[in-house]
Amino acid sequence: MSSEDKINHELESLKEQSQYCGVSRVYRAADVKTLLNKPFSKSEEEGVLYLYREKTPGGKVQYKAGRTNDIVRRMEQWKTQCYKSDIELLETIKTLHSHRLETAVHLWFKVIGAWVVPYPCESCGIRHREKFEFGVNVDALGDKGVEKAIKIAEQLRDEIDGL
Repeated sequence: MSSEDKINHELESLKEQSQYCGVSRVYRAADVKTLLNKPFSKSEEEGVLYLYREKTPGGKVQYKAGRTNDIVRRMEQWKTQCYKSDIELLETIKTLHSHRLETAVHLWFKVIGAWVVPYPCESCGIRHREKFEFGVNVDALGDKGVEKAIKIAEQLRDEIDGL
């Protein structure tokens, strides 16, 4: 099954479940498909998508999906900026189109029930726009959702990069 077929299958599955998971998730899944069909912008560049997990001082678990061309440097920046030592890097995915893949993963996080953290970071006071939390109704408090997002990210990378 091709990446596009898998994504279409996921979209159909969400449509069937829309009465349970909310219509907005179906629209977000459709947004991913629309994103895949858009022409690439001039700002697209090769890079690495990274996914990490961290615990806040208040005990919440947050997830971050971002892009970089130097993962070691970027992880050190996060640790320094937010004074964190407990950041757990979950996955790195090399891609030819890092902007597109990052946007697609953010949309998929929303499809599977995550929301953007709406309050400032407890460590540095900045409101990070690309950190996500899952509600208690999501599989394993987010872990299975993130595992699924990683698999979807790899499928999206293959689709976006034409692999």
